[in-house]
Amino acid sequence: MKLSEIFFFLASALVAVSASVIQLNDENFKDVVLSSGKYTLVKFYADWCRHCKNMAPAYEEVGDIFEQEPQVQVARINGDKEGRKMSKKYNIEGFPTLFLFHGDDEPVEYQGNRDAESISNFVQQVSKIRLSQPKVIDTFQDFSKVVDLDERNFQKEVLSNRKGSSLVAFTASWCPHCERLKPVWEKLANVIFDRDEQIKIAQVVTDLVPSEKIKEQFEIDSFPTILYFDPNKVHEDGLRRPEPYFGDRSLQDLVNFVNEKADLYRDTNGELLETAGRIHHLDKLISERLGTTPSSEAGIKLLKELDKLMILRTSSIVDKQKIISPTDDFSAEPYYRKLLNKIISGDADFIEREYKRLNRLLKEENENLTRSAIDSFKKRINTLKAFLKQ
Repeated sequence: MKLSEIFFFLASALVAVSASVIQLNDENFKDVVLSSGKYTLVKFYADWCRHCKNMAPAYEEVGDIFEQEPQVQVARINGDKEGRKMSKKYNIEGFPTLFLFHGDDEPVEYQGNRDAESISNFVQQVSKIRLSQPKVIDTFQDFSKVVDLDERNFQKEVLSNRKGSSLVAFTASWCPHCERLKPVWEKLANVIFDRDEQIKIAQVVTDLVPSEKIKEQFEIDSFPTILYFDPNKVHEDGLRRPEPYFGDRSLQDLVNFVNEKADLYRDTNGELLETAGRIHHLDKLISERLGTTPSSEAGIKLLKELDKLMILRTSSIVDKQKIISPTDDFSAEPYYRKLLNKIISGDADFIEREYKRLNRLLKEENENLTRSAIDSFKKRINTLKAFLKQ
């Protein structure tokens, strides 16, 4: 065999079609594709196209995935040779190009990643045909703390959940933007908020699970759509509605959003911010009114100020934001109260002793402490800093 013949054989083998992928041409296109009554995925390719050759194994896998599905067929056509008329008809400007055809419907172009997983999920999404046992499903299943939702558990896990809020991503497995969101969603669930019970990081992979009713209910028409559900928040009209997230889908912006909505205080590594355990207006009063030797009288007055803040926090006063900060951590209120009572009882030295003790524990026993214990110690240290004017 001549060298040129060997090269041609190898090049042809790279784009060899499997038994599950139909070979098309200009003459049989109408009968096989448009008149078949089936959803037909067609790849327009060219022999000289390097990207087409690279994509060939994945495309053959797609053919294998749908081989037993009678309503779907996978095909290909050489748009530079026996498929030139079809390439012109459908305005094919580059190779490879994938279209999903169904009768006289306008063909839908696939623009996602060129892997079998994404392509097969795209076909399922558009055709609304669910494979009984999908060979390719990627739904963040490796991310153990991302809650997978569908029509069967959405009510229980989200709408009826009174323990906390839920940040839900409505995605589609064929969507490249959703693909880019995956690592961010993973870190939110498994690293940053993994020990915060008041927030649930969840997802609805709309093309892989029953979701039509949910999409209709919340008017989901693009992906990804991110909604924040707080079942305990009732709007003025008496209804509970999710809040859409319109910000950048960066890790930092999503962390900031969750912190604000769920009263949490995390950075992008899951560590507590310096604002955790702090009530800012009270800190200002402590700085102004506590001298180097705090008196019981000063402690009593500050305790009354704390009581006022707790009342103001839940009031409907319009301009309370002048005193109440969005970053105030009122979960620290019992610890502030404890420290003020120590001052009132004449044991102001407890504050410095406790500060040193907690820092020593974090330094010496860090490896033996649970993450929840570390959070608790750090939050208390932050509160103690207010009394130590740090």
